[in-house]
Amino acid sequence: MDYKKVIPDSKERDILIEAGKSAAARAIRISKALNLPIHYIKDGMLIKELPDGSTKVIKKIIRVASK
Repeated sequence: MDYKKVIPDSKERDILIEAGKSAAARAIRISKALNLPIHYIKDGMLIKELPDGSTKVIKKIIRVASK
């Protein structure tokens, strides 16, 4: 199943992807500067990365198809 919504204009899609990457990178930089943990999903697992660089698996993510 394809989980991505179709955005017909590739230029618009590229702009949205770039904006998302930029926002995520900024949020990570700010969180690290404030010594806050960062949460992300990797290989179907919710990961918590602590300011010291150590990681902890919070839980397994079960992917559900959208309707």
